[in-house]
Amino acid sequence: MHAPSLIDVEVAIRFRDNSSFSIDLSKATKITEKAAAALARHSGDLVLDGIIELSDACAKALTNFQGRTLSLKGLKQIDPDGAAAILFSNDMRKSNELQCMLLELIGAHSS
Repeated sequence: MHAPSLIDVEVAIRFRDNSSFSIDLSKATKITEKAAAALARHSGDLVLDGIIELSDACAKALTNFQGRTLSLKGLKQIDPDGAAAILFSNDMRKSNELQCMLLELIGAHSS
C-alpha cells in the first residue's frame, strides 16, 4: 500500500484495518487529529518517522496508543503541552528514545 504525504482519517483506517502487526507511514509528513485517533487504536507497531511537526490535538490523540511501539524519529516540532501529554500518559508505552526526544523538544521550546 502506498503511503501518502498527508495521513487523513480514511488513510489511517485503511492502513489500520489491513495490518495486524506493523504500520509504516514514515513517508508521510503530516497527520490529522482524526487520523491520529484512528491509528491510536492499532495494536502493533506504528511508525510515523516522517512526521516533522505534531499538533497538540494530534499528540493528545496519540496518548491513547495501546500498540507495541510508537516511532516518531523525524519529529522536530511539538507543542510543549502535546509533548507532556505523551510523556506523562500512564496508559501509553513509550520507548526511552521517544521519551528523550520529547524532553529535548520541550527543552528547546522553552529556551
